[in-house]
Amino acid sequence: MENIISDIKKCFSIETCYHGDREKWTPDNPTTGHCAIASLLLQSIYGGTVCKTTVNRHTHYFNYFEDKVIDITAEQFGNVKINYDKYIICNPKNMLKNKDVKERYNKLLETFQTTQGG
Repeated sequence: MENIISDIKKCFSIETCYHGDREKWTPDNPTTGHCAIASLLLQSIYGGTVCKTTVNRHTHYFNYFEDKVIDITAEQFGNVKINYDKYIICNPKNMLKNKDVKERYNKLLETFQTTQGG
């Protein structure tokens, strides 16, 4: 799983960043604005659950897999301690009904598949 997570992170770009976070996105903090689509991609590969919580009044998505929190974009918040105890389970199909999420997810998926030789 660690190699796949690393490969997903290498696919992050300003084009796949949530439009509301693009002014904060930098190559030094590439996970900014990628939590929803990263969680969807990880869930499509490994299963588990996509969840959302709130961090500094912003919605933040992460995965629950085999009774473990997997949050591949947590570093976007620096040293802020994220409370994973208060969360809502998300339906990936409903998340992908959002045009922006779907477009960014498809772009991330395409880039990721290219890196995997697919």
